[in-house]
Amino acid sequence: MSSVGPTAATIAATTAITAVAQQQRRKLLAAFQEHGALSAATPLPQAALDPALGQQLAWYRREGVIREAGDGALYLDVAALQAQQAAHKRGGRIAALVVVLIAVFVSIGVVIGLSLK
Repeated sequence: MSSVGPTAATIAATTAITAVAQQQRRKLLAAFQEHGALSAATPLPQAALDPALGQQLAWYRREGVIREAGDGALYLDVAALQAQQAAHKRGGRIAALVVVLIAVFVSIGVVIGLSLK
């Protein structure tokens, strides 16, 4: 078995997990937007949210994007969301560059390894 197999499988699994998480984040944000829960004055009861989105809810709360309005109700802080998205977009570009560089080095290693056989 080549060393590329496990790497490809890991990349595929990571990509699938990331896609599911992104889909759940979009669904969670849509719930707040559809209910107009964009301020502490118009919150959404946490009980109204799909429990399957709990991990993404916790992530957004840690990020300060979804905030508590009291009595178990939450709201989406749009300004915090925009700031968070801008920060992650910058970080995403760096991460993409790192992934490309790693792929190049792995490819070079495979080519060198095959040429030595």
